Amino acid sequence: MFTGLVESLGRVSGLKKNGAALALRIQSKLDNLKIGDSLAVNGVCLTVENVSEYLLMAYASPETAATTNLASLAPGDQVNLEQALPLGGRLGGHLVTGHIDATATLQAIIPQADSLGMTFIFPDCHSRYIAAKGSVTLDGISLTVNRCSIGRLEINIIPATRRNTTAAEWRVGRLVNLETDILAKYVESLLQKTEAGTTAITEAYLREHGF
Repeated sequence: MFTGLVESLGRVSGLKKNGAALALRIQSKLDNLKIGDSLAVNGVCLTVENVSEYLLMAYASPETAATTNLASLAPGDQVNLEQALPLGGRLGGHLVTGHIDATATLQAIIPQADSLGMTFIFPDCHSRYIAAKGSVTLDGISLTVNRCSIGRLEINIIPATRRNTTAAEWRVGRLVNLETDILAKYVESLLQKTEAGTTAITEAYLREHGF
């Protein structure tokens, strides 16, 4: 589990495609990583396969490569890095799993005082998990949704976020990894199961009483 608070910027030093899968080599200032650790790379939960001084290796499965923007990375690109949240750690952003729902496309950038307003579009089917003033994760950054509609959301990038993340490099047309609110998904699943269970009980009652 992660928080969406980027700890460090890494830089891709190598990327190898193996069929539909990817092997990533990333230069990082994180000095306490171990083999087997979970690491969010642009918001994608990956397992550290190998680690040496300021260099780590991670593997992205075909499903991960197909759902995220990792396949579009190239040597020299910067990526947002966050280590997994320790039990009892401070939750400064929101609950983030690192399991990406889709990619979103930056449609517009509007300067607003010291911040930047940004509008993203994404597949309509994910809209039900996004709410105004709720949280969303874009390339591993926990952000507040200012406004949203079907297939569209607006956020603000404050100066601190621009200084410490890849958001400073975002331009119109940029693809970012989108993770919606996990709590909304659980609520939907619970309601669906409750409705299905209620329907089954009702149908059984009607059959039992000859209706």
